[in-house]
Amino acid sequence: MKKIASMFLAIVFMLCVCILNCSAAEPDFYCKKSQGAQGESVTLTIGIKDRVENVGGLCIYVTYDEAELTYVAGSMAILNSNMKNGDINPDNAALGKASVIWNSYKGADIEGDIVSLRFNIKSSSSSLKVQISEMFYNDSSYTDVISKPIVITPEATGETNEAVNDVIAKINAIGTVENTDASKAKIDAAREAYNALTTKEKNLVTNYSVLTAAEIAYQEMQNESDLKSEVNSWLDTHSSVLTKTVDTVASADEAAVKSAITTWGNLSTNAKVKLVTEKNLLNALLKKVEELKLSEQEKAEMLEEAKGYLAEFKNTYGALLNINLADVDSNYYEAFYNAKNALAEYIDMNSMFADTAKNEIKHITECYEKALKLKSDSEAIINPDAEAAKDFQTKYGWILGMKTDQVSYEDLTDLSVAAYAYSLLSNEAKSLLPGAEEHISSLISHAESIAPQGEIQTVEKVVEVEKVVEKEIEKQVIVKDPGSSEETSKQTGVLLNAIVSELNPIVWWLIGSAAMLTVICFALAFLYFKSKSKREVREVWEN
Repeated sequence: MKKIASMFLAIVFMLCVCILNCSAAEPDFYCKKSQGAQGESVTLTIGIKDRVENVGGLCIYVTYDEAELTYVAGSMAILNSNMKNGDINPDNAALGKASVIWNSYKGADIEGDIVSLRFNIKSSSSSLKVQISEMFYNDSSYTDVISKPIVITPEATGETNEAVNDVIAKINAIGTVENTDASKAKIDAAREAYNALTTKEKNLVTNYSVLTAAEIAYQEMQNESDLKSEVNSWLDTHSSVLTKTVDTVASADEAAVKSAITTWGNLSTNAKVKLVTEKNLLNALLKKVEELKLSEQEKAEMLEEAKGYLAEFKNTYGALLNINLADVDSNYYEAFYNAKNALAEYIDMNSMFADTAKNEIKHITECYEKALKLKSDSEAIINPDAEAAKDFQTKYGWILGMKTDQVSYEDLTDLSVAAYAYSLLSNEAKSLLPGAEEHISSLISHAESIAPQGEIQTVEKVVEVEKVVEKEIEKQVIVKDPGSSEETSKQTGVLLNAIVSELNPIVWWLIGSAAMLTVICFALAFLYFKSKSKREVREVWEN
């Protein structure tokens, strides 16, 4: 009887083992790849045939010969939505390896396609191999679903997609982008063919970035061509008056000068930026024409005004006039920069000032240029950026030296163009224009505030470019080193001053600090009373 019982138990044990082994059978993974010739793409699709429930983690490695294939992209969209923290890591793509990792804290049921990876074919796709290195359940022991890594050689599906291959070929046919109808026709043909594909087919187009780059390049060429035509057309129309100087202009030229100024105001912002030098000449010519129309008494009064401006300048910057050029170093840069801006504004206000102050202008200009070079060299600012800053000061110095109470509504267009031109400069060039952005923003705000009744709509259109400058300021506030509290405070003050002109940034800093301190105090008080309440409840419960 004992022998029979022992045999029975042995049979039961063996059946249990068999049942457990059957239930623990490893899943059947599959891997398929689409066919493709050299220069085309191949898509690798990895999946599992039978449903596996409560999966907690999965890791897949795809290896290949980097001389044969180039990794393009991967898609995890077809994986069960409960699988979180999915990551396709192509960091080792240059070494012929891409890894795919997922995990799920809830446990996911997986069946069918898991992931798709796409490669460009350099020569062949025969080197593709797949290894399922780890898969485990979402149980307390993280029990393995597979006992050892599973290696799979992808099977070719035999599928080809002529529509996809046609798009790839059309994109490759674009070649070097040119500003011609033939080049545009190739780009349009490729775009039309691409748009006709399904979403899945679009993901198989390996050279789509070439198409988008070609479209951008062509549009930039078109924009540049349109801008060049606009600029040249204006220059041709007003070529005669633009040959005038303040010494050769006559009263009879007044209508031509005013016409050129008016049409300049109707140009696009980019065209205005390119024609600022010509606009400054027209401003000078108009002032000279107005001077020529004055009586002798009025001319004498203007000369006295110019002398008064020079005395005012000397009163403010007289110390700089006593500095020898040989003694100038980079520390003098900002002082000479401000002095040069002030001179530019005086020249703009009075056509006789340039002659009256020619010696002072010469000295300040020479010292400014030397200090600029020394500062650029000491801060390792490359020459193009330094030249850009110098060019900006030359063109917009009269704006940089303008006082708020001198601003008129008519200046708004020039101010907006200056704001836009400033936004196009590099950060290095901007560093050589101290206080420029906040000063221009303040002037624009004041010009807006004095806009004539009924012309607000026009103002909004004209100063739209100011938003570019505000974005630049915001960007600088964000990207500054958080450890540099002084710089962050300064840039924040600039932004606030762009919103409310004439307000000292220090005041804004104090207001902001007070607000932050108030918030912190409220937070500490809330936490204190909350913890106190919890203690009282605990004491009542314990008692």
